Amino acid sequence: MSDYATAFRRDAEQQAAGRLAARDGHGVHRTATAGDDAGVRWLAAKARALGASVSTEEFALDRLDPITTFLEIGGERIEGVPVFNAPATDEAGVVGRLGAAGEGEIAVAELSARAVYTGWRDPRSSPRWRPLSGDQWHQPVVSSAAGPLA
Repeated sequence: MSDYATAFRRDAEQQAAGRLAARDGHGVHRTATAGDDAGVRWLAAKARALGASVSTEEFALDRLDPITTFLEIGGERIEGVPVFNAPATDEAGVVGRLGAAGEGEIAVAELSARAVYTGWRDPRSSPRWRPLSGDQWHQPVVSSAAGPLA
């Protein structure tokens, strides 16, 4: 690689690293958070510096912020991630017996990793997940992901 190409690459890597560090410094980037707002202001300033005309639009929205998500069995706590289209619980959570769909108050299912991203009603999801649709939507579910993402 020529000296010019090496210098160009090093400069590009430094610029990219600087942009990523700046973005990371904004905090959480979830919609309507302070980090999201900081990211908008930062990106708008960068665009203005390049001569672009920038405008932003604000709007109201409702958002559910999961605070704690976990499964507790026999005093052992296992941290989790909520399914984002699932109904929320109150502070008491859900208490019940674990079992397959229809066999316990809380259904247990192994899902394909794809189901996390494409939705549990996706026909490509694990066959074990499909029985949880329809009439059993109200049933609390604990799931584990398995298999490739693709």
